[in-house]
Order: sequence, then C-alpha cells, then structure tokens
Amino acid sequence: MYGQTGSGKTFTMRGMQKHLARDVFATDELSLVLLSSFELEGRECRDLLEPSDVPLQLLEDGNGNLIVQGLGEIVVEGENDLIQLLDDMAERRKTHATFANAESSRTHSFTKLRIRTSCGEGEISLVDLAGSERNKDSAHHDVSRQKESALINSSLMALKECVRKKQEKAGYIPFRSSELTRLLKPVFTSDNTVFSQVNLGKGAS
Repeated sequence: MYGQTGSGKTFTMRGMQKHLARDVFATDELSLVLLSSFELEGRECRDLLEPSDVPLQLLEDGNGNLIVQGLGEIVVEGENDLIQLLDDMAERRKTHATFANAESSRTHSFTKLRIRTSCGEGEISLVDLAGSERNKDSAHHDVSRQKESALINSSLMALKECVRKKQEKAGYIPFRSSELTRLLKPVFTSDNTVFSQVNLGKGAS
C-alpha cells in the first residue's frame, strides 16, 4: 500500500484485512492460521503482536534475505479473533500528527499470515507503507518529525528505484539501499503473486 500521507492508505488496508479475514476462514479445508506483524522505523523493527521496548534485530540469511530475529507468531482461532488482533496491532503502530495528516503513520508495517490447509501451505503478506511527504508539508515540523519524514522519504525513494530497475529488467537491483527494500527483496526476486495499490490524495502532485 503506497501513497502520500493522508491519502487513506491505512484506512484502505484495514478494509482489505477484514475482507481477508472473512475469506481465509471461509474454507472447510483450513487447518491452521499463524499471524506475525512488525513495524519498521528507519533501521529499527518492533513487534506489533508482542510489544517490547527492545527493538528486534534484522539478520541476513544464507540467501541474502533479511529475517526479523525474535519476531513472535501466534495461532489465530477464527475470523473475529483475526480482526481483533489486527485492530490491536493497528493501535500499537506509531502515529503522530503532521501538517498534512492529523494521524500519520510514521512506520512501515508488515503483516504475515501463514495458512495451512489440506491442500498445502502458503503465505499472505500485507505491507502498509508510511506516507510520503512533500518538503513544504514537513517544513514546520520539529526536529524529531523532520527526521522521521526524511527517513520515510529516503526509504520510499529507494523502493521506487528498485521498482524502476525491475521494470527496466536491469541486471542489478539496489536492494541494499535501505532496510525497507532489503525486507522487500523477495517481492522482486520470487515468482510470488504481488498486488500493489497506490492511493492518491488531493494534495498529490
């Protein structure tokens, strides 16, 4: 989920999550659903299911993919249980008022469902990116908000460059430009189905 801050990304994602909860538990072949979720702020990760003051560590596996060490994972009991857990995680996600948005998400959130049925096992990952901000929208922020905005915009620019290189079929894609793109590396290198949604706000240019 990508777009300018205040364009309704998180609201749209919440609607998608509720539809997903309904659809996942609609099958009689379902045997197990596992949920994990974290937020990324700059280079720091925090577990949204089992919150702690200690950030989670990002480590690289043998294939060059980032893994979040110590990330919790829980069994989901049903549709209502999943919706409640998603609501709880949304409440824990870091937000602040900005010039452009009264409740701006200041982190990128990653939510994963591991689903096991009688036919096999699969995964669904939902990524809600923090909103991009124009310079004039962050000019009156305090130092802390300006730093956040700079980190957000920098990571989104790195992601845009990776998308551009992928479209150009370039031999090299600069995943290492940010923690965000390192975490999203499998999106560009695997044969998984990827759906992207871009929200446009009235202030978009």
